[in-house]
Amino acid sequence: MDERSNEASWRKRRAGVRSFANFIAIPKASKNKERAMMFLDWVNANEENYTLVEHGVEGTD
Repeated sequence: MDERSNEASWRKRRAGVRSFANFIAIPKASKNKERAMMFLDWVNANEENYTLVEHGVEGTD
């Protein structure tokens, strides 16, 4: 499976996990709305990024 297929598979799996009970919003008053959205896009771009944000660096406290 190539990298694009892997990413598409990851996005499909994540889409099934999302619910309206758990969501992230960028406040209207945010000074850096675009940067916040860029970060959220990066987090959800692939499983490695998501896992890093969710669990931190493996082997560290």
